[in-house]
Amino acid sequence: MEESFEIPYVMVPYPFGWRGSMEFFQKVCDALKISFKEELLSEEREKVRRRLQEVYKYLQGIYGLPVAVVGKGMKAISLCRFLSEELGFDIELLCLSDNLSGEEGDILREIDVDELIISKDQFEIEDAIRSRKVHLVFGSTMEKKICVDLGIPLVRVSYPVLDEISITDRPYAGIEGVLNLTEAIINCIISQGGQV
Repeated sequence: MEESFEIPYVMVPYPFGWRGSMEFFQKVCDALKISFKEELLSEEREKVRRRLQEVYKYLQGIYGLPVAVVGKGMKAISLCRFLSEELGFDIELLCLSDNLSGEEGDILREIDVDELIISKDQFEIEDAIRSRKVHLVFGSTMEKKICVDLGIPLVRVSYPVLDEISITDRPYAGIEGVLNLTEAIINCIISQGGQV
């Protein structure tokens, strides 16, 4: 866009979680040359904190739970960072369908990921999930069969999603997404008979 049409752009991490949302806002504001003051969001931060306190026992139950994340580039890496840093999951496996860019690699180095696989081969991805002792998978409908076979929950956060519909405005990204995604994770585990 910049080369062809002289339209500037900025690459930003996917805004999962509080940290990802703040980084997103900061980078956009920097690109637009406007000041961003995180304290302006203190009311939103307090709302998120209060709502999460209501499910604190559930959050304790998922802390340290080993999980696999399957997806594309920055979205999957940003999700891993949220899951690890803000919810306390143990990222056993990250399966990316494309090679890492420099910025993606920088963010990935901040996260404790036990195994990284870069592959579009669904059989290879399923073998990797099968070889790790994960209790939850974050992926797409493509991972449904392996999750059913292993008896573990699947949280659909990547495309394609062919076995669920979404007609409401319940984003997983941004500040509101902190609550929506946390709720979806806990409900997915509970509906599969998991203990939290």
